[in-house]
Amino acid sequence: MGGAGGVLNVSDSLLHFGSVYGEFDYESTNSVLYAGLNFKVNSKLKFWLQGNYSKSEAAFDKVEMNLDTPEVHEALEEIEASDYDYSGIPQYSDLSYGFMNFKARAEYQLSNRLVFNVDFDYYDFTSDEAWVYGDESGSLYVFKTGFKLINLGK
Repeated sequence: MGGAGGVLNVSDSLLHFGSVYGEFDYESTNSVLYAGLNFKVNSKLKFWLQGNYSKSEAAFDKVEMNLDTPEVHEALEEIEASDYDYSGIPQYSDLSYGFMNFKARAEYQLSNRLVFNVDFDYYDFTSDEAWVYGDESGSLYVFKTGFKLINLGK
């Protein structure tokens, strides 16, 4: 600081760095297939089947920045810690996930107010890009049985 008014004097050698930016396409595709079937065998026995499969993919286009200018070279010499290597972005931005779900259910009406049911669920998740969050791929089976009370308000 100098002078009685507290004016800040800045050296001419001090550099101000702005930003370098570019616009790049990010594409994603999602495909979903779903099917279901309900079947009534008789007045007491019913079956349900349903399944779905989804596949999602996304990626950035190749990132190309014009960093080969005298101004950028001068700025990079002044910045001690910098990494302007964008070559890995297309690889680590690629995402590919698949999800499959299959459900089966059977109900048998034991009386006017009581139904016995059996449920089976299968889930499968596949991640082709394990480097994002680790290996997330896996499957899960769920088997349930139970009773359902119906028409309780009548």
